[in-house]
Amino acid sequence: MMPDSTKLKLKKVSILQSLVNQSIIVAGAINSQVPDSQVVFNLVPKEHAMADIYCQLIPNDDEQ
Repeated sequence: MMPDSTKLKLKKVSILQSLVNQSIIVAGAINSQVPDSQVVFNLVPKEHAMADIYCQLIPNDDEQ
């Protein structure tokens, strides 16, 4: 039988893998619709993660 701490760590890893997979899918969808786009992922400090500024897409005005 696995200790509870190991189960918790495995659950956290599973959630993280799921988030990474979803991010890759979203990045692929964006790149397929906008071929010259570049998708960037930023790490946000936990205390700021739900602040309004981090919950919005940043517009790209680099028309060339």
